[in-house]
This record gives sequence, structure tokens and C-alpha cells, in this order.
Amino acid sequence: MKKRRPASTINLVPVGKISMAWIAGATVLMLAAGACVAWLQPWRLTEDEPAVDVRNELNARVVRALEGFEDPDAPLGTTGRLFCAVRILGTEPPAVSALPQVRTAYVWALCSTAHGNGEPDSGSSMPLAVRLADPVKVVGPGNGSLWEPDVRRIFPPHVQKLIFDNAYGSELEPALQQRMRQVS
Repeated sequence: MKKRRPASTINLVPVGKISMAWIAGATVLMLAAGACVAWLQPWRLTEDEPAVDVRNELNARVVRALEGFEDPDAPLGTTGRLFCAVRILGTEPPAVSALPQVRTAYVWALCSTAHGNGEPDSGSSMPLAVRLADPVKVVGPGNGSLWEPDVRRIFPPHVQKLIFDNAYGSELEPALQQRMRQVS
């Protein structure tokens, strides 16, 4: 005798091989899209990166601060005319809408000295925290074994990630050359 199903049981339609292939394909496609988004994440603007107009003003302000910096204990002590190009990595406080709101700018700086002939003499490429109060205070990581612990101490976590995942020196080289031509 054949067993009867209760009336409340839902009758499922059998899924064939073709339907399973479509489901598997859609799943793979969704996973690939998610992987692409995760892979592109480090190159997006940080959540606290200022608007373009504020970023441009801040960039100019930080460059002027670094080029005029007189502290002999600063990480960029020099003997010639100092020229700098910077990339803004973040600010304190985050998500500023106007330059006066910025207390500290976290940057990657490429700076070089030049003497009378305008040719680069020596230089540095490094992350810096630039406090824009009066007087300006610049803090950068130490060399060698001090570099990583100093980066972790000086910079907020999302800026640390940008520092550890990228090197901006070659990206800033054309801007530094332009700055040297502009000022000379």
C-alpha cells in the first residue's frame, strides 16, 4: 500500500542539472564581485578624506609648513632650500569641511633640498603627522626597527593601513619637480 502525504505538505519541483548550473554560476559571479570590491577597497578615498577644495588648500598649507620648518630636531633637518610635495592621507578631526577645522594633517611627504643651482641634493620620503597649530609640530617615524612601532603610535589605524600598503614617493616625484620649478 502506497503511503499518502498529508495535505499540508508542499510539493517541491525537482531542480535539474541546468537549473543547478545557473544557481552555481550566479553564486560564483556574486563572490567574484565581492572579491573585486574588497580588492579595490585600499584605493578608495578614506572615510575622513576632506573634500577636494579643502584637500587642495590643506596640501598647500602643509607644504608651506614643511618648507618653512625650522626645528633642528625635526625629521627633515636640511642645509639647503627645502622643497616638498605631499599626499594627504587623513586629518584630525576626521571628515573636515573647512581648512580651519584641521588640527593635524597625516601626510606622505617627499622633500628634497636644493642649493643655488636648483638641482635636488638630498631628500626624504616618509609619512608625517603635521600639527598645524602655532608653532607647527612635525612628527615622523624613526629609522630601522623604530619605523613600524612609531607609525603605529603616531598615526590612526586607517592611516597606518595606507602607510603600510603603499609607498607614495614615486607618485609624488612629478609634483616635487613642479614645486622646485615653481619656486626657483
